[in-house]
Amino acid sequence: MDRSNLDAMLNYYRVLFPSEPYAEYPDAPPMITMPTLVIYGKNDPYLLADGLNGLWNYVSGDLTINTWTDTGHFAQHEQPERLTQRLVEWLARPETQA
Repeated sequence: MDRSNLDAMLNYYRVLFPSEPYAEYPDAPPMITMPTLVIYGKNDPYLLADGLNGLWNYVSGDLTINTWTDTGHFAQHEQPERLTQRLVEWLARPETQA
């Protein structure tokens, strides 16, 4: 955390929760072309499962979605060994090799 930039971390939330006057972004989000792994904890009180709907419309690369029923918002804290194992397995796949 010593090397982290608090302002940069908060900018993520500033974009998600803008203040008035609200404005829509005129451009569609760019297509994600890289292999993408999403790990979603069903017990997450902040991110709803509906947010996964249509995700494949924004990812043209290989998309893998894992839903963990026994995990919440902070999978890296709640399931560190499981998460590490999943990342190692996913990164070792031929389609994720450059």
